[in-house]
Amino acid sequence: MLRRLRRLLLLAILALVAGGAVLFLTTRPRLDDRRAVVAHDWTALQANMRSRVGALTALDRQIVAAGPLRDPSRAAEAALRRWGAGGNLASQLATANDLEGAGRRLVVLALDPNRRYHSIKSVTDAVGNYTTSALPRAGVLTLDAAIARYDDARRGQLFSIVADILGDEAIPQLMTSS
Repeated sequence: MLRRLRRLLLLAILALVAGGAVLFLTTRPRLDDRRAVVAHDWTALQANMRSRVGALTALDRQIVAAGPLRDPSRAAEAALRRWGAGGNLASQLATANDLEGAGRRLVVLALDPNRRYHSIKSVTDAVGNYTTSALPRAGVLTLDAAIARYDDARRGQLFSIVADILGDEAIPQLMTSS
């Protein structure tokens, strides 16, 4: 009786180990493939993002030159420094989201009729350049769909544990004002 119990326990342990190995071997390629699609779609937006970052930098410089340093300008400068530092895919997308938020706050600050910025031509020109440098909506939607598919591959209790062990972190959606 005890011998049968040991054999059953050994078979159960072997089944768990085999199941874990199958889970690892089937999850990794799926995550790699979907992450590669996200990276490809993000790369396709890089030129537009560089243009948008340049327009944001110019807008920030015009606001700083026109008046006292404000919190939205500080936030934009911090996000621009993080952008320049690079990083992995997830941190690049998080920084892109920070840049978008900082850009929106700078535009609101620049166009606020209670502030002096709205009457300074160089500031309003910089606002115009920034607002016309929006990322292409189709590219953003394609990227966000790829991120959603990647997240689907990570979803689930066992898949998320495997993804965390393998170092496949969550990737944030790209939040734009376009």
